Amino acid sequence: RERRSLTDFQAVQRFAAPDLASHIKALMATYRTDNEVLYFLMRMVWQGGILGALDEAIVVASSSTDFNVRTVALRAVAVLGTDADRATVRAALLGGATAPERDWIAEAIETLPHDAASVDWVLKACVGAKRKSRYNIDHLADAVETYSTKLPQSLLPHLIEGLEALLSIGPISDDDGQGRRPYDWLLGAAIATLNHLAQAKDSATFQPSAIALLLSIPAMVRFGDNDDREDSRRLAEHVSGWEQLNRALFWDDVKTTRARRLKKSGEPLVDIWGVGTFGHYWRLTADDFDYIVKEIKAQSFADDQLIALSAAYALYRDSGRPPAWRRRLKRCAKSSPQLEAALAALLRPQSEHLKKWRRQEARWKQRSARQAAKHEANRKGWREHL
Repeated sequence: RERRSLTDFQAVQRFAAPDLASHIKALMATYRTDNEVLYFLMRMVWQGGILGALDEAIVVASSSTDFNVRTVALRAVAVLGTDADRATVRAALLGGATAPERDWIAEAIETLPHDAASVDWVLKACVGAKRKSRYNIDHLADAVETYSTKLPQSLLPHLIEGLEALLSIGPISDDDGQGRRPYDWLLGAAIATLNHLAQAKDSATFQPSAIALLLSIPAMVRFGDNDDREDSRRLAEHVSGWEQLNRALFWDDVKTTRARRLKKSGEPLVDIWGVGTFGHYWRLTADDFDYIVKEIKAQSFADDQLIALSAAYALYRDSGRPPAWRRRLKRCAKSSPQLEAALAALLRPQSEHLKKWRRQEARWKQRSARQAAKHEANRKGWREHL
């Protein structure tokens, strides 16, 4: 959208000089309604570092409705202005009668201080900016993600709270008639921030908003436009590699899934196969067998004991059914008739219980395949359109 001809650049570089400030100001006064002229003059101020025209640049950066003119004016203020000048321009961006262009907000973020007030401004700007167009390159998403990587670690919990609040807003219908979360474009910033916290093993990763994101992001990634995100895979590695977080997240997923199921169908959750069905960052491996067996007795709620038992059985099965593990499961299950009956059902070849879950898994795979085909059709349509 921005005018970027070679002739334009060369002309600006040839004539831009600090001693032209008075001429530029006079021309701006004369041609204040001509966006072509204003654009050229603002480029001169920006590239020539013409401090004498800073006040005029602030006015344009605070009020112009032309995309290109305001963009270069924002860059001029970013280079020449003070922190107070840039704060004035930022306030004007969010104080207008109409939603500001996403690229204008992205420009402002580049010079934003790294403090709590600025984090609040970013979150407010994400809400106030024009709605993202699905298939356009989004500089605002990149700017927010880059900004998040530069914040001091002490501010990341504050950012996570704000991102979780936005990402939790329910789906709306987009241009394709699809239900999409309005702030799913913030996934990159959320994943980058969580990656930083998890890699540093920061205790803030356990705050409710961070846990909520760790539980919800896998499904958003799976059903989003890019279900093969490298940053999401890295986050999964950081979570599963941090034993304390990995196990805590598993039980949080159990709690969240149970609440959702009770609300939807009233059915209890008593085995692991209903947990994290649309993706999860936690991972139970053979190294967790001892832990999960102990959890069978450690959990006070009978349904959680059954979940721990099914998880231990799954690890036993996936590890080649070691005889010693089978004996341990049987010893542990003897403490409760309910556990003993559940284990017997799991160990019974082709039990009705396992058949039920295999049928359920087949339905999930079919639904996932349909969703993937739908996304691919959308991508193909977009490519053909381009």
